Amino acid sequence: MQGMTIRRGAYLLALLVGAAGSACELVAGIQDLHETADAGVGPSDGGADGDATVSPGDASGDASADASGDVRAETAPPEAGPDGCGSVEICTDGIDNDCNGLVDCADPACSPGFACVPIWPSGFTAPVALFDGFADGGPAPVPPPCVSPYFIDSMDEYDTPVLGPISCSCSCDIGCSAPTVAAYTGSACTGPAGQATPVPAGTGGTAGPCTQIASEGGIDSCGVVSAGGNPSCRPHQNYSLPQWDPAARAAWAGAGRACTPDTVHKYFAGDAGGCPAGNYCAEAPASTFGGGHVCLLSAGQVTCPSAYPNAHTYYNSGADNAHCTGDCTCSAAGALGCSLAVDCFTGAGTCTGTDYPVPAGGAGACAPVGSGVNAVSATVTATTSGTCTPAGTYAWNGQGVTASGGETTVCCK
Repeated sequence: MQGMTIRRGAYLLALLVGAAGSACELVAGIQDLHETADAGVGPSDGGADGDATVSPGDASGDASADASGDVRAETAPPEAGPDGCGSVEICTDGIDNDCNGLVDCADPACSPGFACVPIWPSGFTAPVALFDGFADGGPAPVPPPCVSPYFIDSMDEYDTPVLGPISCSCSCDIGCSAPTVAAYTGSACTGPAGQATPVPAGTGGTAGPCTQIASEGGIDSCGVVSAGGNPSCRPHQNYSLPQWDPAARAAWAGAGRACTPDTVHKYFAGDAGGCPAGNYCAEAPASTFGGGHVCLLSAGQVTCPSAYPNAHTYYNSGADNAHCTGDCTCSAAGALGCSLAVDCFTGAGTCTGTDYPVPAGGAGACAPVGSGVNAVSATVTATTSGTCTPAGTYAWNGQGVTASGGETTVCCK
């Protein structure tokens, strides 16, 4: 029978040559080979095509010893066929698994899922897929979820802090000096029951704060000691400074999300990975992440390597430096006037009892409040005339939020 193929014969011959310790042993081996050929080898003795079975370890060895990246857990090789070849090319093991003469990234079976990328230096987390989004004025875009083969969400931070509208301005109104009011034991404001108390005047026709005058008891009247009412322009600083919350997406214009592979393994460089010299064969990110470009990640602000020159820096906090600064002033446009109305109430600082208006509100004006009242309080209402014009330098300081804290640098190809 002539079922023995030349390929099997050559294989057995090679084994005999390697094992032969002398010329005599080699001759004996060749003689045995001829005897086997004469006897014939059926299909059950080898593969379907008569080839001898060779294990993947015998066929390939480890081509990655000097050309791998950071060492990680390796992907298990596919089951070998009768000829020592697998049906699937594993793109991350530095082996020509399907025996087509092409390794990893050089094999069409690894495209488009893998790509040759520059070797990255130590000190970086790599490879990384980066989403970098920006919306002018905020809020920062919502990043898409991490997708295969970069399933692990390794960073979510922001860049370019933003503040809402800031307003700083001056305004003016007319203020009236406070009159002083006292309580009396006599019905015509005689026999003081306590010291005269200033009562602030309200503006714009509204009553000022309720002020307790006396609580000694036995009070019969309430009166004005000094009239007050001297008008003047009062400046007011008005501002609107939004609260900046670094945890809020609306506080930032840019957002970054870095994803890393869920399967860890070695990365093979150059011929061992089917790539040009100085390149690893690595997983290609989805196009929604940086256009499919591989990136590197490092904590802090670091300099990116020349092969990955596009730097992105992200943060998780910042310092709000915005405020209003300067002075407000006011000037009177013409004559100013104040007209005060004093009201006394029975009660201790509540101004909710019976209201006893003090006629005219000038010095010496008096109003009876009953007989033997325990306590008296008062309010003053001012009616003004004239105009005050604002001036001054009160304005926004021109500063905003400075991003800081949790800095992360991502370098992309």
